[in-house]
Amino acid sequence: MRLLRSAVLPGLLWISAGCRTAVPPVSDVKGAIEITAADKPALMAKGTILADRENHVANFTPELIKRGPLDHTFTKLEGGKLPFPAEMECDFVEPVVTETLSGKSRKFDCKNSDGKSWKVKYGPDNPELYYEVLTTRLFWVLGFFADRDYPVRVICRGCPDEPFTYIKKAHELYAKGQSPDEIKTKLAREHHNPLTLYKEAIVELKTGDKLEVRPSGETGWGFDQLRPLVLPDDYKCEEGQCERIAREGFIALAAFILHLDSKVDNQRIFCMEDGAKGKTVCRDQDIGLMIQDGGASFVGYQFPVLGKVVPVPPKTELELWKKWSIWKDHRPCQIVMPTTPGHVLSDQSFFKATISEDGRKFIADRLRRLSVEQIDALLAAAHIDRRIHPDRPATDPDNRKYVFKFREAFIDKIHIITDVTCPYRLETNITHYPK
Repeated sequence: MRLLRSAVLPGLLWISAGCRTAVPPVSDVKGAIEITAADKPALMAKGTILADRENHVANFTPELIKRGPLDHTFTKLEGGKLPFPAEMECDFVEPVVTETLSGKSRKFDCKNSDGKSWKVKYGPDNPELYYEVLTTRLFWVLGFFADRDYPVRVICRGCPDEPFTYIKKAHELYAKGQSPDEIKTKLAREHHNPLTLYKEAIVELKTGDKLEVRPSGETGWGFDQLRPLVLPDDYKCEEGQCERIAREGFIALAAFILHLDSKVDNQRIFCMEDGAKGKTVCRDQDIGLMIQDGGASFVGYQFPVLGKVVPVPPKTELELWKKWSIWKDHRPCQIVMPTTPGHVLSDQSFFKATISEDGRKFIADRLRRLSVEQIDALLAAAHIDRRIHPDRPATDPDNRKYVFKFREAFIDKIHIITDVTCPYRLETNITHYPK
C-alpha cells in the first residue's frame, strides 16, 4: 500500500495470520547474567537486533497495535494475556536512597497486590509517556526488540502529593550525609494521600535478562560498537540476509525517531528468556540488542532553564522533528544527528553514520508496509491525541489537528527513507564509508 503524504485513506483492514517465528519468548527481566568487559565485543558481534526476520509488518492489525505485546511473548501475535489492566491499583514504595536516582522523568515505584513492584511514569506533560509507547510499539511492529510500555490509569495508595519531588528530596538528603533512618523519619512528616489517581501514566515490562559487565555493572552499548569489522554471518550479506544489513537499517530507524539520548545506558544487550531459572550463561543465538529508553525520541527531550528541567512545548517538538531531514544536507544515507541542549554530548554514542543501499532498502521495505491505519493505531496507542499543546484550548480542543499533523510528519519521514537510493555499497569495513 502506497503511503500518501497528506490524504486520509479509506481503511484497508489487515488480517492477522498469527505470525509465528523461531525466536524464543521473552519476559520481564528477572536478573543479570555476569560477563566481563573482555567478553562484550564478541557478544555484541554474536547478538541480533531483530526479533522478526520475516517482515510480518502487514500482519499487525490496528487492534493488535493498540493492544500491544502480550505477557509471555514478544514476536507472536496470539496467545497470552495483557500484563496490565486498563487501571491498576498499587501501594507507593518508599525510595531506596542508597541506589542512584536515574533520569529526570517523573516516576515512582508502586507495588501491586501480588507484591510485584513496577516503575510508574506519570504526568500529562511528561513527554516520555507518549514517546516511549510510540517508539516501543513502532519497533515491535517493524520486527525489532524493544521493551513493552503500556498506558495505564494508576490508583496509588499512600502516594505523596508529588512523588518524584519527594523521591528527589530523599536522595538530596542522603547526598548531604543523612542516614536512611533519619531520612525515613523526616519524610514521614510529609503528606501522603489515601488514594491518588494518575490518569496519564505508563508501566513498562523489560525484555529478557541483562548481560551485565562486572564489576562496573554496565549493561548497555554505544552505536559506535554496533558495526564491528567482522560479524559471524557476513558471508550471507550478498544474499541480503545478514545481521550487518539489519543493523544498518536499525541505525536509519534510530535517526527516523531522532534517538537523541544515545548514551550507553539507553541501549541494552540482553539474553532472550527461554524459561530457564538462574541462568549464568547465554547461548549465542539468544543474545539480543535493543534501544531500552526511547523517551527522548521524536524530540521529546527536556531543556534546563534556570537550573530547572522543563519540557519543550509539544508544538515545538513536532515542528522540530518534522523539519529534521534524517540525511545530512539531504544527501541520501549520510546521517548526522542534531546536538541538543539538556544532553551531555560526551555521553552520546550516535552523532553521524553512513549506511549502504542494502541497509536503507532493508528498513525501507518494512516502513513501506505500514498502512495509514497502522500509523493511526501507533499514534492512538501512544495517546498522542491526549498530548497537551499550546493551540489545544483555543483552536484544537480535541487534538484532531495535532494528530493529523503528526501523522503527516510521520508519513513524510517514511518517504525520506523510501524515496531515495544510496550511492554506497555494503562495506564490512565501515571506515570505507564517507565521513
